[in-house]
Amino acid sequence: MDDSTPHEILQHLMESSGTRQVDLVGIIGFSGVVSEVVQGKRSISKAQACPESGLIGRLKLAE
Repeated sequence: MDDSTPHEILQHLMESSGTRQVDLVGIIGFSGVVSEVVQGKRSISKAQACPESGLIGRLKLAE
């Protein structure tokens, strides 16, 4: 997974933790923004990707 894009990592973490797009609304914001992030149309911000408190950290905890 070393060469994976942030979008691919997000997809993997969502699949492995059973997370749905609707579950990310509280972390990322509006459902339209969540949809764009999940589809790779919008990048994941540093705050969202923060290993401890951001999106990636929360998804890893859910695994």
